[in-house]
Amino acid sequence: MRTYALCACLLGTLGACSDPTLVVDEDPFDPTELVGTDGKADSAAAVCPGAKTGTTSDGDAVAVCDALYTTAPALRPPADKLTSAVVTLYVGMVIPDGPQFVDRRGKVYVPVDASGTQIRIGSPKGLPTALRLPSNRNLYLVYRITGTLGADSDQGFTTIRLKTAKPVVFIHGKAVDGAYLGAWEGLAARRTSTSDFDRTVSKQVPVRVTFSSLEKINSLKIWDDAAHLLPDGDVYRLKGTVDNLAHGVTSSAGKCLPALSNLKTANPFDGADTGAIDLYRLAAMHFGGDQVMVFSYPQGKSGPLGGLGFNGMGVLTTLQPASFLQQDPGSTWLQVSIRPHGRPNGGLLILHPATAGGGAACN
Repeated sequence: MRTYALCACLLGTLGACSDPTLVVDEDPFDPTELVGTDGKADSAAAVCPGAKTGTTSDGDAVAVCDALYTTAPALRPPADKLTSAVVTLYVGMVIPDGPQFVDRRGKVYVPVDASGTQIRIGSPKGLPTALRLPSNRNLYLVYRITGTLGADSDQGFTTIRLKTAKPVVFIHGKAVDGAYLGAWEGLAARRTSTSDFDRTVSKQVPVRVTFSSLEKINSLKIWDDAAHLLPDGDVYRLKGTVDNLAHGVTSSAGKCLPALSNLKTANPFDGADTGAIDLYRLAAMHFGGDQVMVFSYPQGKSGPLGGLGFNGMGVLTTLQPASFLQQDPGSTWLQVSIRPHGRPNGGLLILHPATAGGGAACN
């Protein structure tokens, strides 16, 4: 199990640690740059519908979003500046193997120190104090970072030597979790027995689900201690159903998705009493920084379905700021892969928010 050193101040307050080795962020920021006094950003659309100025519970001046755009990108900050020696980027932050920063093109940036060594979450020396790491604030904040870029890695990321970094957009939890209420479509592994699945891509079967409501469940932990929560970190459960569990429905592209029940014992959800499902974000699933999405499977009359259990989980990709910035609606940041909890090689469910349309009964 991985462990992380916690700054003592995070255990009792939400402030940054007083560590002289951390980079002090002196980048001035005026939230009206993103919303404007007339409700619109300077020379661009507002960063989100109805954007307004405000502060986080930490006292950071930010643009506040109670809602997101319904087409990609869901968040629309000003253009990045990539042509000068010091670049300016609007990014989401992801924690696993990080921190790392994701821009609107899906490009990943890894912060490094003066020697070119990656800066890790458990030892944030060299990172701007305004990032307040380690914490789970990245699940509702967009950041503006500046710095000098290094070489592109063959692992798919670019290094960056940060000059400044600070939160500039705060998204209320209900807006985060409600961003993709509605239909999601994807594929599920075909069942081969009561406890095993065939995950061969050519044999996966189409699935459509609809999330129709939200239920507030908790608040995010500051890091890994359930006794210390983030005042801004509301979390909501998306509640819905598997649309094509017992009858065919049309996809957003107009194609008829057959009833899963037609597969008999090969039905991924064979034995389900209803198609009821839910999905929610969970920070610190097993340890600090373990940010996941939890999917509750349909249940049978006598309890969990064979080989699936009560729920599955996957790395938290969508339903976070990094995904909301994506310009490409087909980005993998808008896709979630779910596997049964405790059975990483079990049934696989891949879902992404669907475009408008679909859901009509079909044969």
